[in-house]
Amino acid sequence: SFILTAVASDSLGNESSASITVTVLVDPPVQQAEDYSAMYGIQTEACTDVGGGQNIGYIENSDWAEYSINLPSAGCYTVDFRAATDKAGGTIQMKVGDSEIGSALVSNTGDWQAWVTVSTTATFDTAGPQTLRLNFIGGSGYLYNLNWFEMTKVGAPSGYHAWASTNGITGERAADDDGDVVR
Repeated sequence: SFILTAVASDSLGNESSASITVTVLVDPPVQQAEDYSAMYGIQTEACTDVGGGQNIGYIENSDWAEYSINLPSAGCYTVDFRAATDKAGGTIQMKVGDSEIGSALVSNTGDWQAWVTVSTTATFDTAGPQTLRLNFIGGSGYLYNLNWFEMTKVGAPSGYHAWASTNGITGERAADDDGDVVR
C-alpha cells in the first residue's frame, strides 16, 4: 500500500491537505513446491499438471520442506495443495516453529501425475515473515507428489484474497461476484 498526500494552498498562504491509501491489486501467487528454502529427502521432477514445470516427488515418511513466507495478516487461511499419488498417500503436516497449525490428507489419485487439489485450513498466530514447514507423514515407500500450494484468508468477502509469498510479496485482492476488481 502507498499513502498519497495532496496539499493545496491559496494566494494568502492557507493550506489544506488530504491523504488516501492506495493498494496495488494483483492476483495471488501460487507457491511452487520446488521453491523451498530448505528440505530433507525430496527431489524435483518434471510435472504434467497444468502449467508444467517441476513438482517435488520421491517423498517418503519423515521428509520435509520449508518455505519462507510473509503473511499480510494473522488468522485462519484456507490452504490448497496440488497433489498426486498412485499409492495410499499420506498427510501433509504444517508447522510454524514448534506449533502444528494444520494438516491435509492426500489420498490415492490413480497416478503419480493425476493431480487433485486438497484443501484444509491453518491458523497463523502472527503476520509477517516466518518459516512454514511441511512435514510429510505416511507409511513406507513413496507417499505423493506435490506441485504447489496457495493460502487464502478465511472469512474475507467474496473475491477477496490475502496471501503469503515465498518471494517477499504479500497482498490483497478484492473483486465482486463476477470477478471484477473492486476499487
